[in-house]
Amino acid sequence: MQTDIDIVIPLSAESRFDNLELRMALRSIASCARRVGRVYVVCETLPEWCRRVVHLKHGDKHRSNKDANLFAKLLYACRRPELSERFLFWSDDQLALREFDAAATLPVFNRRGPDAFTGTGTGRWHRRMRNTFAFLGANGIRPGHNWDSHVPQPIRKKRFLELVAPLDYITEPGFCINTLYFGLMRTSPVLPQSLVKLTCESTREVKSLAVPKLYLGYNDHALEHGLIPLLKARFPMPCRYEKEYGEQPEPRSS
Repeated sequence: MQTDIDIVIPLSAESRFDNLELRMALRSIASCARRVGRVYVVCETLPEWCRRVVHLKHGDKHRSNKDANLFAKLLYACRRPELSERFLFWSDDQLALREFDAAATLPVFNRRGPDAFTGTGTGRWHRRMRNTFAFLGANGIRPGHNWDSHVPQPIRKKRFLELVAPLDYITEPGFCINTLYFGLMRTSPVLPQSLVKLTCESTREVKSLAVPKLYLGYNDHALEHGLIPLLKARFPMPCRYEKEYGEQPEPRSS
């Protein structure tokens, strides 16, 4: 029987919304996730209101490569012996919309494969995805999909360290973290993104969260176009990870 699973949230210092994203992510975890152990937040400075999480102090050292900061923070967390061997990598701009068993979470893939990232795509993410597929191909791994689905993903701590720590993830264009890891793990497709995720990542007005999906993945565009009041209505009350919920003993920072 699976035990509780820890959650790791790498947090940047770039929130334009006073870390509303982290508040909502934590409220969704408190409300929806069963069998959760400790929640680790990896950042330079923990928001003042945040409580009952394990703060791993680690800043954003790579100014021109956002994904390199994610790699560095996850590797830092993976070196903590107390972190559960299997944990959930959870970004602050992801949340759960309904109850689920965190310890039984499966990898989620996106059907877009290498061919979707050739041609005219010149953005940083496209360049990193092309580089990731090229690296996997050079190692005899040719997935027909990617794993950067912008949802919480289960990671095995020791395997992540073994597979990723030796690589140069800093030099541009860098890698896409989930596609690199699950590709090197030779993970077979499990859950398609379209089955479990509501995506709000455009300037189109967000009018409702009443959908039968497990996860929401969003960006700043969505927050600027109607998502904020919907999030506050969905998760209106402070949770156990917030100071407003009440002062209680909390794990020690590291």
